Amino acid sequence: VLWTFKTSLDNNPLIIENGVAYPLAQYPSQGHIVTALDSNDGTELWQYTVSLTRSQNISIEGIQDKVYITTFSNAQTQNTDLYVLSIHTGLLLWHTKASNVQIVQNNIICIITGDGTLEALNADDGREVWHYKSTNGSYWSPFSGINLFYVQTPGGLLQALKIATGTLQWTYKDPWGVAEVFPEVNGVLYLE
Repeated sequence: VLWTFKTSLDNNPLIIENGVAYPLAQYPSQGHIVTALDSNDGTELWQYTVSLTRSQNISIEGIQDKVYITTFSNAQTQNTDLYVLSIHTGLLLWHTKASNVQIVQNNIICIITGDGTLEALNADDGREVWHYKSTNGSYWSPFSGINLFYVQTPGGLLQALKIATGTLQWTYKDPWGVAEVFPEVNGVLYLE
Protein backbone atom coordinates (compact mmCIF):
# COMPACT_ATOMS: atom_id res chain seq x y z
CA VAL A 1 0.00 0.00 0.00
CA LEU A 2 1.53 3.29 -1.10
CA TRP A 3 -1.13 5.52 0.46
CA THR A 4 -4.74 5.52 1.58
CA PHE A 5 -7.54 8.06 1.47
CA LYS A 6 -10.62 7.76 3.65
CA THR A 7 -13.71 9.15 2.00
CA SER A 8 -17.34 9.70 2.93
CA LEU A 9 -20.37 8.84 0.81
CA ASP A 10 -20.74 12.44 -0.36
CA ASN A 11 -17.18 12.56 -1.68
CA ASN A 12 -16.08 11.70 -5.23
CA PRO A 13 -12.31 11.11 -5.29
CA LEU A 14 -10.44 11.97 -8.46
CA ILE A 15 -6.85 10.79 -9.03
CA ILE A 16 -4.61 13.25 -10.88
CA GLU A 17 -1.63 11.65 -12.61
CA ASN A 18 0.61 13.52 -15.05
CA GLY A 19 -2.10 16.10 -15.72
CA VAL A 20 -4.79 13.47 -16.39
CA ALA A 21 -7.83 12.96 -14.15
CA TYR A 22 -9.13 9.49 -13.32
CA PRO A 23 -12.46 9.40 -11.45
CA LEU A 24 -12.57 6.53 -8.96
CA ALA A 25 -16.36 6.23 -9.20
CA GLN A 26 -17.05 4.66 -12.59
CA TYR A 27 -20.81 5.06 -12.24
CA PRO A 28 -22.88 8.10 -11.30
CA SER A 29 -22.97 8.65 -7.58
CA GLN A 30 -24.83 11.02 -5.30
CA GLY A 31 -21.73 12.61 -3.80
CA HIS A 32 -21.39 16.36 -4.07
CA ILE A 33 -17.74 17.05 -3.17
CA VAL A 34 -15.10 16.35 -5.80
CA THR A 35 -11.68 15.83 -4.22
CA ALA A 36 -8.59 15.67 -6.44
CA LEU A 37 -5.73 13.56 -5.11
CA ASP A 38 -2.11 13.37 -6.24
CA SER A 39 -1.45 9.87 -7.59
CA ASN A 40 2.07 9.82 -6.14
CA ASP A 41 1.27 10.26 -2.46
CA GLY A 42 -2.51 10.76 -2.12
CA THR A 43 -2.25 14.36 -0.98
CA GLU A 44 -5.29 16.50 -1.60
CA LEU A 45 -4.75 18.92 -4.49
CA TRP A 46 -8.13 20.64 -4.48
CA GLN A 47 -11.83 20.27 -3.69
CA TYR A 48 -14.92 21.45 -5.53
CA THR A 49 -18.43 21.36 -4.06
CA VAL A 50 -21.24 20.73 -6.55
CA SER A 51 -24.75 21.96 -5.76
CA LEU A 52 -27.04 18.93 -5.83
CA THR A 53 -30.60 18.25 -4.85
CA ARG A 54 -31.26 14.94 -3.09
CA SER A 55 -32.58 13.32 -6.26
CA GLN A 56 -29.62 14.24 -8.46
CA ASN A 57 -26.66 12.11 -9.48
CA ILE A 58 -23.19 13.22 -10.47
CA SER A 59 -20.96 11.97 -13.28
CA ILE A 60 -17.29 12.98 -13.63
CA GLU A 61 -14.97 12.80 -16.65
CA GLY A 62 -11.38 13.96 -17.00
CA ILE A 63 -10.43 14.94 -20.55
CA GLN A 64 -7.20 16.73 -21.45
CA ASP A 65 -6.70 19.56 -18.94
CA LYS A 66 -10.30 19.78 -17.72
CA VAL A 67 -12.70 17.99 -15.40
CA TYR A 68 -16.31 17.77 -16.59
CA ILE A 69 -18.95 17.32 -13.90
CA THR A 70 -22.48 16.57 -15.04
CA THR A 71 -25.41 16.47 -12.61
CA PHE A 72 -28.75 14.95 -13.53
CA SER A 73 -31.83 13.42 -11.92
CA ASN A 74 -32.00 10.32 -14.13
CA ALA A 75 -31.16 9.15 -17.65
CA GLN A 76 -34.21 10.89 -19.11
CA THR A 77 -33.68 14.21 -17.35
CA GLN A 78 -34.44 17.46 -19.12
CA ASN A 79 -32.40 19.55 -16.70
CA THR A 80 -28.68 18.79 -16.72
CA ASP A 81 -25.95 20.97 -15.24
CA LEU A 82 -22.43 20.92 -16.65
CA TYR A 83 -19.52 22.28 -14.61
CA VAL A 84 -16.12 22.59 -16.30
CA LEU A 85 -13.12 22.83 -13.94
CA SER A 86 -9.39 23.31 -14.40
CA ILE A 87 -7.71 19.96 -13.77
CA HIS A 88 -4.76 21.71 -12.10
CA THR A 89 -6.53 24.07 -9.70
CA GLY A 90 -10.14 22.86 -9.44
CA LEU A 91 -11.36 26.37 -10.28
CA LEU A 92 -14.66 26.62 -12.15
CA LEU A 93 -13.98 27.69 -15.74
CA TRP A 94 -17.66 27.85 -16.72
CA HIS A 95 -21.09 26.31 -16.12
CA THR A 96 -24.21 25.76 -18.24
CA LYS A 97 -27.61 24.09 -18.11
CA ALA A 98 -28.89 21.86 -20.90
CA SER A 99 -31.29 19.06 -21.76
CA ASN A 100 -28.41 16.85 -22.86
CA VAL A 101 -24.61 17.11 -22.78
CA GLN A 102 -22.14 15.34 -25.07
CA ILE A 103 -18.41 15.88 -24.57
CA VAL A 104 -16.69 15.69 -27.93
CA GLN A 105 -13.05 15.64 -28.95
CA ASN A 106 -11.32 18.66 -30.55
CA ASN A 107 -12.07 20.81 -27.47
CA ILE A 108 -15.78 20.96 -28.34
CA ILE A 109 -18.78 20.22 -26.13
CA CYS A 110 -22.20 19.77 -27.69
CA ILE A 111 -25.33 20.48 -25.68
CA ILE A 112 -29.02 20.28 -26.46
CA THR A 113 -30.90 23.34 -25.23
CA GLY A 114 -34.45 23.29 -23.90
CA ASP A 115 -35.87 24.30 -27.29
CA GLY A 116 -34.04 21.48 -29.10
CA THR A 117 -31.20 23.56 -30.55
CA LEU A 118 -27.86 21.77 -30.80
CA GLU A 119 -25.06 24.08 -29.62
CA ALA A 120 -21.32 23.45 -29.90
CA LEU A 121 -19.38 25.20 -27.15
CA ASN A 122 -15.68 25.89 -26.76
CA ALA A 123 -14.47 23.72 -23.86
CA ASP A 124 -12.11 26.46 -22.62
CA ASP A 125 -14.67 29.18 -21.95
CA GLY A 126 -18.13 27.84 -22.86
CA ARG A 127 -18.71 30.32 -25.69
CA GLU A 128 -20.76 29.15 -28.65
CA VAL A 129 -18.80 27.94 -31.69
CA TRP A 130 -21.87 27.07 -33.76
CA HIS A 131 -25.49 26.01 -33.37
CA TYR A 132 -27.88 23.97 -35.46
CA LYS A 133 -31.67 23.73 -35.32
CA SER A 134 -33.27 20.89 -37.24
CA THR A 135 -36.50 21.55 -39.10
CA ASN A 136 -37.63 18.07 -38.04
CA GLY A 137 -38.09 18.63 -34.31
CA SER A 138 -35.88 18.52 -31.26
CA TYR A 139 -32.93 16.20 -30.87
CA TRP A 140 -32.39 13.10 -28.81
CA SER A 141 -29.62 10.46 -28.62
CA PRO A 142 -26.63 12.64 -29.61
CA PHE A 143 -23.19 11.01 -29.93
CA SER A 144 -19.91 11.71 -31.68
CA GLY A 145 -17.64 10.02 -34.16
CA ILE A 146 -14.16 11.03 -35.32
CA ASN A 147 -15.08 14.19 -37.26
CA LEU A 148 -18.88 14.01 -37.23
CA PHE A 149 -21.53 14.54 -34.60
CA TYR A 150 -24.61 12.35 -35.02
CA VAL A 151 -28.11 13.19 -33.84
CA GLN A 152 -31.41 11.39 -34.12
CA THR A 153 -34.60 13.39 -34.28
CA PRO A 154 -37.94 12.24 -32.87
CA GLY A 155 -39.11 11.97 -36.50
CA GLY A 156 -36.62 9.15 -37.08
CA LEU A 157 -34.00 11.06 -39.06
CA LEU A 158 -30.32 10.43 -38.45
CA GLN A 159 -28.24 13.52 -39.21
CA ALA A 160 -24.46 13.91 -39.40
CA LEU A 161 -22.91 17.31 -38.66
CA LYS A 162 -19.27 18.34 -38.95
CA ILE A 163 -17.90 18.76 -35.41
CA ALA A 164 -15.74 21.75 -36.36
CA THR A 165 -18.39 23.81 -38.18
CA GLY A 166 -21.84 22.30 -37.56
CA THR A 167 -22.39 21.92 -41.29
CA LEU A 168 -24.97 19.25 -42.13
CA GLN A 169 -23.10 16.52 -44.04
CA TRP A 170 -25.92 14.07 -44.66
CA THR A 171 -29.34 12.91 -43.52
CA TYR A 172 -30.53 9.31 -43.39
CA LYS A 173 -34.07 8.03 -42.97
CA ASP A 174 -34.84 4.34 -42.89
CA PRO A 175 -38.44 3.49 -43.81
CA TRP A 176 -38.54 1.03 -40.90
CA GLY A 177 -36.81 3.36 -38.44
CA VAL A 178 -33.44 3.08 -36.73
CA ALA A 179 -33.50 0.91 -33.61
CA GLU A 180 -29.92 1.45 -32.53
CA VAL A 181 -26.81 3.26 -33.74
CA PHE A 182 -23.44 1.71 -32.93
CA PRO A 183 -20.15 3.62 -32.50
CA GLU A 184 -18.35 4.77 -35.60
CA VAL A 185 -15.46 2.45 -36.59
CA ASN A 186 -12.87 3.61 -39.15
CA GLY A 187 -15.31 6.14 -40.62
CA VAL A 188 -18.18 3.62 -40.90
CA LEU A 189 -21.41 3.98 -38.91
CA TYR A 190 -23.36 0.80 -38.18
CA LEU A 191 -27.12 0.88 -37.70
CA GLU A 192 -29.69 -1.65 -36.60
